[in-house]
Amino acid sequence: MVVTIMKDEKPQFLNCNLELSAANTFTQVAIPLPIQPSYGAKGAKARVIEILKVFVYAAPDTLAEDAAVVVQLTTRSETALIPNNNCERFIFLLGKDFQLVTSGAVSTEIPVVIDLSDGNGNGILVATQNIYLACYTVGQSGANKIGCKILYKFADVELAEYIGIVQSQQ
Repeated sequence: MVVTIMKDEKPQFLNCNLELSAANTFTQVAIPLPIQPSYGAKGAKARVIEILKVFVYAAPDTLAEDAAVVVQLTTRSETALIPNNNCERFIFLLGKDFQLVTSGAVSTEIPVVIDLSDGNGNGILVATQNIYLACYTVGQSGANKIGCKILYKFADVELAEYIGIVQSQQ
């Protein structure tokens, strides 16, 4: 795989907020990616997004004691949480138990940081128009609010690889 970083190689943040429609329900929001397909714009290359890290925030004031929160980021729109064994459809799946202490503070560190890089600065390549943030909670009495910051950068890939990425993510 040959990935060429464009001039705009500095990582940037993409922000998203999600408020569940009700307690203990599956809710999803589409996140439009800041890139338009540019097939062959640089010879036989296509521009994609490379996701490096995702910072997930849960609003402490919306968490109940012993709350379980499951967050997923996918390249396809879903109607429910994806099973753990279906790795081709999600970018990440995070299950987190947030424990409240007697003072009302959350004992779990917020934000939860999901590092999607390989340690050499290479992240997950995404070639879709949108990615989808979804959340499901257990044991809540009200709707939760989830926020995320996606650290990404642009990359150019060979056209053959771009086609493979698109086919695998749709």
